[in-house]
Amino acid sequence: MTAAIDRTLTDLDQYQAEWAPLTEMPAVATPPELLLTWLERRLTQWDTQLTAAADLASTVEKQLDDRATAVSRWNAVFARWRESLQRMLAPGGTVSG
Repeated sequence: MTAAIDRTLTDLDQYQAEWAPLTEMPAVATPPELLLTWLERRLTQWDTQLTAAADLASTVEKQLDDRATAVSRWNAVFARWRESLQRMLAPGGTVSG
Protein backbone atom coordinates (compact mmCIF):
# COMPACT_ATOMS: atom_id res chain seq x y z
CA MET A 1 0.00 0.00 0.00
CA THR A 2 2.83 2.37 0.89
CA ALA A 3 4.56 1.69 -2.44
CA ALA A 4 1.36 2.44 -4.35
CA ILE A 5 0.90 5.73 -2.49
CA ASP A 6 4.55 6.66 -3.11
CA ARG A 7 4.16 5.93 -6.85
CA THR A 8 0.98 7.98 -6.96
CA LEU A 9 2.62 10.92 -5.20
CA THR A 10 5.60 10.71 -7.57
CA ASP A 11 3.23 10.69 -10.57
CA LEU A 12 1.35 13.69 -9.17
CA ASP A 13 4.59 15.59 -8.59
CA GLN A 14 5.69 14.86 -12.15
CA TYR A 15 2.31 15.95 -13.52
CA GLN A 16 2.42 19.15 -11.51
CA ALA A 17 5.96 19.93 -12.70
CA GLU A 18 5.05 19.33 -16.36
CA TRP A 19 1.81 21.32 -16.33
CA ALA A 20 2.72 24.09 -13.87
CA PRO A 21 3.82 26.56 -16.59
CA LEU A 22 0.45 26.15 -18.29
CA THR A 23 -1.78 26.27 -15.23
CA GLU A 24 -0.15 28.60 -12.73
CA MET A 25 -1.67 32.07 -12.57
CA PRO A 26 0.49 35.07 -11.71
CA ALA A 27 -0.27 37.03 -8.56
CA VAL A 28 -3.11 39.55 -8.71
CA ALA A 29 -0.72 42.45 -7.95
CA THR A 30 1.49 41.63 -10.93
CA PRO A 31 2.09 44.61 -13.26
CA PRO A 32 0.29 44.46 -16.63
CA GLU A 33 3.56 44.15 -18.57
CA LEU A 34 4.48 40.99 -16.67
CA LEU A 35 0.96 39.63 -17.10
CA LEU A 36 1.22 40.19 -20.85
CA THR A 37 4.60 38.45 -20.93
CA TRP A 38 3.17 35.55 -18.92
CA LEU A 39 0.15 35.32 -21.22
CA GLU A 40 2.32 35.36 -24.35
CA ARG A 41 4.54 32.62 -22.90
CA ARG A 42 1.51 30.54 -22.01
CA LEU A 43 -0.03 30.99 -25.47
CA THR A 44 3.26 30.00 -27.08
CA GLN A 45 3.32 26.83 -24.98
CA TRP A 46 -0.25 26.02 -26.01
CA ASP A 47 0.58 26.75 -29.65
CA THR A 48 3.47 24.30 -29.43
CA GLN A 49 1.22 21.63 -27.94
CA LEU A 50 -1.54 22.25 -30.47
CA THR A 51 0.93 22.12 -33.36
CA ALA A 52 2.28 18.80 -32.10
CA ALA A 53 -1.27 17.46 -31.76
CA ALA A 54 -2.15 18.61 -35.28
CA ASP A 55 0.97 16.93 -36.66
CA LEU A 56 0.08 13.71 -34.90
CA ALA A 57 -3.51 13.86 -36.14
CA SER A 58 -2.27 14.46 -39.68
CA THR A 59 0.03 11.45 -39.47
CA VAL A 60 -2.76 9.23 -38.15
CA GLU A 61 -5.14 10.48 -40.85
CA LYS A 62 -2.59 9.65 -43.56
CA GLN A 63 -2.08 6.17 -42.11
CA LEU A 64 -5.83 5.58 -42.06
CA ASP A 65 -6.15 6.82 -45.65
CA ASP A 66 -3.33 4.51 -46.74
CA ARG A 67 -5.03 1.56 -45.06
CA ALA A 68 -8.39 2.43 -46.59
CA THR A 69 -6.76 2.59 -50.02
CA ALA A 70 -5.13 -0.79 -49.49
CA VAL A 71 -8.43 -2.33 -48.35
CA SER A 72 -10.16 -0.90 -51.44
CA ARG A 73 -7.51 -2.43 -53.71
CA TRP A 74 -7.84 -5.82 -52.03
CA ASN A 75 -11.62 -5.62 -52.22
CA ALA A 76 -11.41 -4.95 -55.97
CA VAL A 77 -9.03 -7.92 -56.44
CA PHE A 78 -11.31 -10.25 -54.48
CA ALA A 79 -14.35 -9.02 -56.43
CA ARG A 80 -12.58 -9.86 -59.72
CA TRP A 81 -11.59 -13.28 -58.41
CA ARG A 82 -15.16 -13.96 -57.29
CA GLU A 83 -16.52 -12.92 -60.69
CA SER A 84 -13.97 -15.12 -62.47
CA LEU A 85 -14.87 -18.11 -60.29
CA GLN A 86 -18.58 -17.54 -60.80
CA ARG A 87 -18.11 -17.38 -64.59
CA MET A 88 -16.05 -20.59 -64.54
CA LEU A 89 -18.60 -22.42 -62.39
CA ALA A 90 -21.67 -21.10 -64.22
CA PRO A 91 -23.46 -23.49 -66.58
CA GLY A 92 -21.60 -23.56 -69.85
CA GLY A 93 -18.41 -22.26 -68.17
CA THR A 94 -15.31 -24.34 -68.50
CA VAL A 95 -13.06 -25.29 -65.64
CA SER A 96 -9.54 -25.92 -66.78
CA GLY A 97 -7.20 -27.65 -64.47
